[in-house]
Amino acid sequence: MGKRIFLIEDELLAAERIRRLLSEVDPTATIVGEANSVRSAIDWLHTHRDVDLVLADIELKDGQVFEVFQAVDVFSPVVFITSYDEYTLQAFKVNCLDYLLKPVRKEELKACLQKYHAVQNDYLQKNINVLQLLEQLKQPATSGSRYRFLIRQGSKYIPIEIKDVAYFYAEGRYAYLKTWEGKSFIVDHTLEELERMVDPQFYYRANRGFLIHANAVKQIIKDFTGRLRLELLPAFPEEVYISKERSGEFKRWMDR
Repeated sequence: MGKRIFLIEDELLAAERIRRLLSEVDPTATIVGEANSVRSAIDWLHTHRDVDLVLADIELKDGQVFEVFQAVDVFSPVVFITSYDEYTLQAFKVNCLDYLLKPVRKEELKACLQKYHAVQNDYLQKNINVLQLLEQLKQPATSGSRYRFLIRQGSKYIPIEIKDVAYFYAEGRYAYLKTWEGKSFIVDHTLEELERMVDPQFYYRANRGFLIHANAVKQIIKDFTGRLRLELLPAFPEEVYISKERSGEFKRWMDR
């Protein structure tokens, strides 16, 4: 019996390309359902569970496909169609998930399908939940292992090297990075996650709202309470403090 595939893709040309390549590399594969949004994918999966493989574009017109797996338990293998950076792609591989880069190439799709049976067996034996794997994906392999961040701006992605980040900061529900040029970008991680991703030799968790590079500290001023006030480069519009309890540790970290 051929593979039963559910396709989640909101670009008409991309979906047509995948259908055509599938017919060429595996005539036994059948696309049994398609969705072009988070909402339609959730609706389809609620009523159709008899699927062998899911091909899913990450960025959809109404959100990210991860929202689908938060709403519906999916135990079949998932292949993501993505533009993520090298670090994230490695995480997909470690967690037994596969990926395809756009535009999807025939030989890569063929290799992906050839891996299908082995991946399927892992899912059946371990009863792995996709959402659990995605949570693991958010964690870096080792401290300081992050080399770059892929920042989304509308329909575009901008790669920013870690060496270009002066500091990270939190405002409301979001975390941002600020480059040495003074540009700010939203980052899809919490400060706690970012702290584990960066090298502690260069970045210090100043307080709940800041993770700063040593070279971003222009001046340190001690106030009458014993706290340390930091002047940052690039400048930040609000005052940034190190608590009295952590001031000694911070000064030792800076004085290396």
